[in-house]
Amino acid sequence: MLDKALKNKILLLLIISLSLILQLSSIDWGLVTDNPSLYGLAAFHMDEPGIAQLPVQMVLNGDLNPHWYIEPSGYLYAIFIPLSILKFFININILNAMIIGRLVSILFTVTTVLVLYLVGKEIYDEQVGLISSFLLAINPYFYFFSIFVKQDSMTVFLITSAIYFFIKYIKNEKITYYYLSLLIGGMATSTKYVAGLILFILPIMFLVKRFNTADSMRIIKQLCISVIVFSLGFVLLTPYAILSTNEFLDGAFFEFTHYSSGHEGIGPQTYFSHINVLIGLPSS
Repeated sequence: MLDKALKNKILLLLIISLSLILQLSSIDWGLVTDNPSLYGLAAFHMDEPGIAQLPVQMVLNGDLNPHWYIEPSGYLYAIFIPLSILKFFININILNAMIIGRLVSILFTVTTVLVLYLVGKEIYDEQVGLISSFLLAINPYFYFFSIFVKQDSMTVFLITSAIYFFIKYIKNEKITYYYLSLLIGGMATSTKYVAGLILFILPIMFLVKRFNTADSMRIIKQLCISVIVFSLGFVLLTPYAILSTNEFLDGAFFEFTHYSSGHEGIGPQTYFSHINVLIGLPSS
């Protein structure tokens, strides 16, 4: 007879394997492999070719600056690193970059399934962790977006990881866990700007946790450190926010104004429209 701990480990391995198999089975879905120039698109999702082209240019030109900051550069570096290694073995072109990019997205998605298990286990117990990870692994929406060369999978992985370490802080009251959650939150924002909401959410929850603490100066100091740690996390994956500030600000400002004035298929939004969606309020 297998003991309970071993059974749970086997179940977790099966859930992660299921998630990996489901996603790998669709890795070439929508790729126009016979004619990559068909209609100017090389994939079903219209954003993929443009995103994949950036790390290709970085590798071919030897330039670490993507010169594109409509989104931060964290995800681009996640593709750039394996491309830089594989350039000795494969042709560096947009189609290969898209396949590698999809593998990178799948890696983050499968790892998110594992991290959600840890979150459920930390909050409740191992059974809740297993159920949560299984439901995420078979979630059609999550599965659908996991294979695209898009920032979302990396963003979700990092946000989930930040939440995990914040829960560790709540339970253990070790300030290191809180700072680690903000560092990872900064890295999440370095993949997609909207993740920056975590800079407001986690410190507010931190204040709620420390509300009855008499040492107010210490709390203020810790909040200041929070901002610094978050900023370090952001710059770690988007270093040219400092090294090429004007170029970065131009791209970021364009993205904010673009979404504020309306995106194709989406009405005008503000940065905090996402909060309205989360709590069920209308976005306008």
